[in-house]
Amino acid sequence: MDRRLWIVCGLLLGGCSAMDAPESTPVVNKALSSQIPEYVNPSPAKLPNGRRWIALGENEDRAFSIFPRPSRGFPLEETIPGLSTDFVSKGWETTTEGFGIILHEDQIVLAMHQYESIEADEFAQVLELVKDANGIDHFTGTSLNGVDYWYTFFGHDELVISRIPGPKKRYQVTITIGYDKVVQALGILKDVTTATKTSSI
Repeated sequence: MDRRLWIVCGLLLGGCSAMDAPESTPVVNKALSSQIPEYVNPSPAKLPNGRRWIALGENEDRAFSIFPRPSRGFPLEETIPGLSTDFVSKGWETTTEGFGIILHEDQIVLAMHQYESIEADEFAQVLELVKDANGIDHFTGTSLNGVDYWYTFFGHDELVISRIPGPKKRYQVTITIGYDKVVQALGILKDVTTATKTSSI
């Protein structure tokens, strides 16, 4: 994957293949900056790494202390299509995983962690870690266009897991937490939460 496109592809939750750019570029929402709340306390929506986690409303230092860049990780920093220049994304990628955040006024408003290729039992462990970190016992589940999604909401904050089937019964898995207006501006989960095939998982 082109490293310059990695965060964008990950945020679009399956909108890119390993060699493709996003299908379309979102229109910049110039009013979005004024609609972002100041998080007085971290959000209940959490992105775990093992038994530690980050939350929306926390800062860059916290994010990269929980998700430190591996020695062979490639650093990433870029603006994101659909967001104005006062939003910035930072992250890293290796051949097996990647991590990225979007910051607004030094607060995390979206974060994602992607596993490039994991087995079903590894995915089950990831799902349990996310449940434990967020204090929940189930998600709403949806399948759309060959991609499986698990999601839940904490007020205006969203938690989403996507799973894309790959070769040899392995999956590309992305876990994302984000403020809903940022999620909408990026076109993440377009039509997913209104899909007709839903269940509790």
